[in-house]
Amino acid sequence: MEIKYITSNVRMNIQADVFFMGARIGQIRKMLKMYRESGPMPEQVEEIKAWLEKGIQSEVVYQKEHANACMNLKSQLRELEEEYERMQSPCYAVFTRDKEKRAAKKKEIEDCRRSCRRCLSAIAQSQKRQKRRQDVLADIKRILVGG
Repeated sequence: MEIKYITSNVRMNIQADVFFMGARIGQIRKMLKMYRESGPMPEQVEEIKAWLEKGIQSEVVYQKEHANACMNLKSQLRELEEEYERMQSPCYAVFTRDKEKRAAKKKEIEDCRRSCRRCLSAIAQSQKRQKRRQDVLADIKRILVGG
């Protein structure tokens, strides 16, 4: 989304997705105050708010999808670890002396753990983006709408 405005001596075209995610809060507030001085139409302000709310909702959906994937990976990891334990213990029927099979299973466990970490990291990043959008939305309501 592009935000365009003109003040007495400044003409700005801002790519909202890049600016709101990369700028510091002080920079965002300064831009919003300059935007307010340009006399934006209420429809424009509502469009920006709707865009941010849509972004917040998409982050929530993204987090839910990754949380489900993470739960599946964790259950898969438990199963792999149990199978590996059975492979190592002479008490179980599936005990194997084949070091290559055990090494392959161990690698599979490590790959699954890595996938779990990536999934959790993606959720954390999404939560940061969601919070950032919520903060910007609150500033827009406070600065542009007045409450």
